[in-house]
Amino acid sequence: MPHGYIQLNNNLGADLPMRWIKHVDPNWPVQWDAGFTDPDSAYVNVLIEDSADFVLPFPDDFNDKLILNIDHNFLIDTSYIRFKVFPIDHPEDSLWLNYCVIIHAPDLSVKEISADLNILIDQSNQKILFSEGIFSAQLKIYNLSGKLLFSETDFSGNELKISYLNTGYYLIRIQSDEITFTQKFFLN
Repeated sequence: MPHGYIQLNNNLGADLPMRWIKHVDPNWPVQWDAGFTDPDSAYVNVLIEDSADFVLPFPDDFNDKLILNIDHNFLIDTSYIRFKVFPIDHPEDSLWLNYCVIIHAPDLSVKEISADLNILIDQSNQKILFSEGIFSAQLKIYNLSGKLLFSETDFSGNELKISYLNTGYYLIRIQSDEITFTQKFFLN
């Protein structure tokens, strides 16, 4: 998911060879992935320090952007990332962009729903019961610190056994072409 971008404009009158350099804080959470897109290529899971060259065409194009993507995998944490961009022949003309990435605990009292789906926790049988049948959905369960505890990419059915979970609060996320659903639940 994009977390930041800048639009680049080339007024030189010719294509301009450029370079970007990205630095990630040494304490960057290993569960987070940082991607980067320049006008030439998209890079996934870029390293702690990474760079690439690209051409900024003349005249300007709608796609002349540098896009920073961060996949935090529901892990709550804070870290820093920065990148700079400059013409290869003029590194002194650098522009630094600094980002402080803060992932907070979500407001789990709010449901994100695009379908008439409700869940019921059957505490005695340790199951989640779904009010509507789910077909070919991605289903994930997280603890409240963002750790993934269960994942199924092609879940179908009306119930899910959760006997492997301890007492506590959890987050269930269901996503398919028809459903987007996130809800907190408690298991005792």
